[in-house]
Amino acid sequence: GYDVGAEADLFIVLDTNLTKELIQEGYAREFISKIQQTRKNNGYEMMDKIQISYTSDDEVKEAIEVFDEFIKDETLATKITFEENKDAKEEVLNGHDSKIFVKKA
Repeated sequence: GYDVGAEADLFIVLDTNLTKELIQEGYAREFISKIQQTRKNNGYEMMDKIQISYTSDDEVKEAIEVFDEFIKDETLATKITFEENKDAKEEVLNGHDSKIFVKKA
């Protein structure tokens, strides 16, 4: 939809429709948030390089693949793999059940 606002001589129309890319970016940012929280919980130093493995549904997997480099840059990950890990923590990424495992690289 659209949001409309007006004040004095100003008239603003905002397109509030969510595109596929915006939705995928939302998944990527939520994934990054979960990774950063896991880093903190594991007692990792801010500059420690990490490796990430995860499982989720196809929608989240596609988003993580699209934003792979962005996620790596933001989390200092050297590798992100889609694979099951027995020690992975269950998480919910914007309503999607996922499992995430983080270890030092």
